[in-house]
Amino acid sequence: MTARNLLAPFRELTPSQRHAFTAAWAGWALDAFDFFIFIFALKAIAADFHTTVKAASEGIFLTLAMRPVGALLFGWLAERYGRRPVLMVNVVSFSVFELASAFAPDLRTLLFLRALFGFAMGGEWGVGAALALESLPAKGRGLFSGILQEGYVVGYLLASALFAFAFPALGWRGMFVVGASPALLVLYIRQRVDESPAWRAGRQLKPPAARETFAAIRAHLPAFLFMVALMAFFNAFSHGSQDLYPTFLQTQQGFSPQVTGTITIIYNIGALMGGIVFGSVSERLGRRRRSVAAVGSQRGVRRVARDRLLDREQLGELRGVQQQQQQRPRASGSDRSRLQLVQQLVLRETPRPRRSRHHASIVREPRQERTQ
Repeated sequence: MTARNLLAPFRELTPSQRHAFTAAWAGWALDAFDFFIFIFALKAIAADFHTTVKAASEGIFLTLAMRPVGALLFGWLAERYGRRPVLMVNVVSFSVFELASAFAPDLRTLLFLRALFGFAMGGEWGVGAALALESLPAKGRGLFSGILQEGYVVGYLLASALFAFAFPALGWRGMFVVGASPALLVLYIRQRVDESPAWRAGRQLKPPAARETFAAIRAHLPAFLFMVALMAFFNAFSHGSQDLYPTFLQTQQGFSPQVTGTITIIYNIGALMGGIVFGSVSERLGRRRRSVAAVGSQRGVRRVARDRLLDREQLGELRGVQQQQQQRPRASGSDRSRLQLVQQLVLRETPRPRRSRHHASIVREPRQERTQ
C-alpha cells in the first residue's frame, strides 16, 4: 500500500471529522506520554526516596487498577453530558495529577497521586474513541482505529525521547512537569472540535434504563465476555512486556538513560509501523483475522527472543566454567564432571544441531601439555 492510498480516507473527511479524530488521537498519545514518564523514572524515584524499585513500581499497579474505575465513571458522564466536555475534563485531570506528582514529598504521596492519575487516565480512551469513531464514516474505520490506537505508541515514543535526551538535565521531577503540557490540548478541543453527531442524535431519544442496558448485555453475553477476556489478554501482552522493560535495561543491563531511551525509540517505531499495517490489512482480511495474525506474529517474536536470551545465559555459564578450567590445568575429577554436566544440559536444551556443535566447540577441554 502506497502512502497516497493510505492517506486517501483522510482526504474524504470533513474538517469537523478531522478535528474530532485529531483530538482523540492526541489525547490518547499524551495520556500514554504521561504514563510512561513514570515507567522511565522508576529507578530514579527509588533512589531519591531511598527505597527499592519494587516498592516504587507499585505505582504501575495502582495506575492500572484505577483505570477501569475511571472508565466506568467517565463513560457514564459521557453518555449524560456528551463526549466533548468529558474529554476535556479527562485531559485536564490527568495533566493536573501528573504535575502534582513532580512535587510529591515521599513515596506514599506519589503512589496516591498515581492512583488518581490512573482514575483520570481510564476515561480518556473510551471517551476519545467514542468521539472519533462516532464522527467518522463507516468506510475506513479499520484503518482509522489502527492509527488511533497508535497514538499510544507515539506517546511512548515521545516519553522515550524525553528520557533519552532530557533526563540528565531535568531529572524525574522535571519530566513530570513537562508531562503537564497535555492540558494545552483542551484549548484545541474547545475551539475546533464539535460534539459527536451520534450523541446529539441520541439526546432526542429516551435514555435507556439500567434494566434495558443489562438486558442488552445478556442478549449478547458470549460476545461480551469474549471481548472482555480478549482485551484483558491484550493488556497483559502489552503491559506485561513493556512496563518494566526500561527498568530492566537500566538495572540488570546497566544501560544509561540515553541508551535505554534509544532502544525504546527503536521498538516503538516498529510498533507504529505494525499498527498502521495491520489496521489497513483489516480492511481486506477482516478484524478477526487481523487480530489472530497480530497475536501470532507477536508470540513468534517473543519465543525467538526468549531462546536467544537463554542461549546467551548458557554460553556465559559455559565460558565461566571454561575459564576456571584454564586457570587450573590440573583440574580435579569433580570439576570435569561439573563441566560435562553443564555441557549435557546445554546440548539437551538446544534443539538445533548447528548450535549444538557451536556449544560443543566452546566447552572443549584445553589440551594438556605433554610431560617428559
